[in-house]
Amino acid sequence: MDGYLVLLKSGDNNAVCLTSPAFFCTFVETYRFMSTLELKTILIQRIAEIDDKPFLEAIKILLDTKVESATMQLSDKMVQQILASKKEAEEGLVVENALLEEEIEKWLKEK
Repeated sequence: MDGYLVLLKSGDNNAVCLTSPAFFCTFVETYRFMSTLELKTILIQRIAEIDDKPFLEAIKILLDTKVESATMQLSDKMVQQILASKKEAEEGLVVENALLEEEIEKWLKEK
């Protein structure tokens, strides 16, 4: 049977499966018609859910090879968000990470 080998990863489990070209092409077609912004949003959300450090490092290497310049181009919205965050920090509207983690742990234990 002709097909594509696909690596499936779930937590600590890995599996390689052989899928049909038709299924794989349908999957790819779904993403082909998305806008670049929609696809970036999905990728950011998916990457945020990954806790596997070696896998994340592999993604970083892949992305690093695609970066066209060392200077990151920021959108107007990104610049606005950075400036707003900077202003909040200057006004003292920040929480130390350790304190925030303690609050989260306390909240999770109450649930």
